Amino acid sequence: MRLFHVEKPRKRKVYIIKGRLVLFALLLFLIFSVVLFLYNTSFNPVIKEKARVKANYVAVHAINTAVQNKIRDEQITYEDFTEITRKEDGTVSSISINSLALNTFKSGLTDSILKQVSDYGYETVEMRPFAFLGYIFAKIVPRVPIVIVPSQILSADVI
Repeated sequence: MRLFHVEKPRKRKVYIIKGRLVLFALLLFLIFSVVLFLYNTSFNPVIKEKARVKANYVAVHAINTAVQNKIRDEQITYEDFTEITRKEDGTVSSISINSLALNTFKSGLTDSILKQVSDYGYETVEMRPFAFLGYIFAKIVPRVPIVIVPSQILSADVI
């Protein structure tokens, strides 16, 4: 006859598995946070610089092309914007600017530049996302295409 009944303790596998899952999730979150931090400090400035250089190229090209086309098409000369007053001996006494003609030229030029920038469209630049981790690791990771979209904010001043 037994006086005491002793049961074997139950195994707590469920709690151990949940604890490992929580530890794994925290480790995954930590790795993700470190990669995101490295991305923001190393990769993001590179993207912004490439976008700035490309935007500068597009803007300069659009401005130069628009000015050349406008001057060539309308055969604009210096005298179209100015009125030169001379003395009796032929020396220049004053130069006045035709503001109406100059503002008309400026607005037409601005429209031409905006049209050229919008016609340029999207530009794709390929970069290696983990280049900041080292040269060898950067060569292993494939390139990621980044789309640069030109914005159409433009102001023109005549100097």
